Amino acid sequence: MSSAVASLLREQGFLVREAASGEALWDLINDGTPPDLVITDLQMCGISGMDVLSRMQRQHSRIPVILMTGFTGPRVRVQALQKGAAGVLTKPFSAAMLRALVDESVRTA
Repeated sequence: MSSAVASLLREQGFLVREAASGEALWDLINDGTPPDLVITDLQMCGISGMDVLSRMQRQHSRIPVILMTGFTGPRVRVQALQKGAAGVLTKPFSAAMLRALVDESVRTA
């Protein structure tokens, strides 16, 4: 997650924990305090966002996952949604789009 996204979510009152890699993200998810929502980039060092999504569906299926990507092709979006993503944000996206998707994902979880 970018620092801009983290800052925006903090301004909205969310507790945000950040990870520098897919492995660090997976460690945070499994540290004993599961998150209400995971927002991850599709492309990360080590474990990709799609890999995180697949693991989440197997082990934490009630926690919504939002993927962010710079790849604008519909194939990535369709694949992520078929794997269970709560949504896909294509960069650049607006703060309003992020807020709406976060609100919807948390509300329907």
